[in-house]
Amino acid sequence: MTNADCGQIGQPTYQLLLEPSSILAPISLLSITNYRALASGESDTASFQLQAIGVGEVALRATASFEVHLGYPGPAYWAFDSSQPLSATVPPTHQEAVVLQQAAYEIGCYQQVDTINDSTYQFQCTGGAGETIGATLERFTDESAAQAAFTDRRDTLPLVTFRCYDAFTRAMDDPAGTIQHIWQAESLLVTTYHQRVTDTLTLSDAVYRAAVRNGLLVACDRVFVPVVQRP
Repeated sequence: MTNADCGQIGQPTYQLLLEPSSILAPISLLSITNYRALASGESDTASFQLQAIGVGEVALRATASFEVHLGYPGPAYWAFDSSQPLSATVPPTHQEAVVLQQAAYEIGCYQQVDTINDSTYQFQCTGGAGETIGATLERFTDESAAQAAFTDRRDTLPLVTFRCYDAFTRAMDDPAGTIQHIWQAESLLVTTYHQRVTDTLTLSDAVYRAAVRNGLLVACDRVFVPVVQRP
């Protein structure tokens, strides 16, 4: 955007608009809006960073609003313009990475998912008050292999239920008091961790919902039917 003849552009605002159900997400909430101050004759470029949290096609549109001053103290007027929609396609990728990316985004974490190897994915970010939160998703060759790994890591810790899956929690030996929540679902082994148990379970729920949404797991909940004894 340039302004060589009309005067001085005061405070232009550049913004990227995403569809409500976008498969792309900003790196941070502030990364899709940029503010600038330009003098007469100056030009400027705004760039936006996005990360894929799904697979498919999405429409993007960039907008710019600005105040133009025809000398000071005035007169001045506001103007607005936008680009034509731009189509972007995110190709199919590892479902596990997509699941963790969506779960991270749901809890307000914009950290990129790391692919440790072809069967292990993880992310970690810093939350409020410097607390660390993260998750690891491992895919095993079959359900029995995942169950064996789950049993080995549980050792003698009490078994609990998460959704319709076996799970357990473990307090890590660190000053922050990190709590791990580990659950096995079919051939997957999921580990979430945080300094507070409630947030750890919230993250596990986010991973579960993303896995169901992306077809990695079938939705399930364990229902307990009361036992009624007849006289």
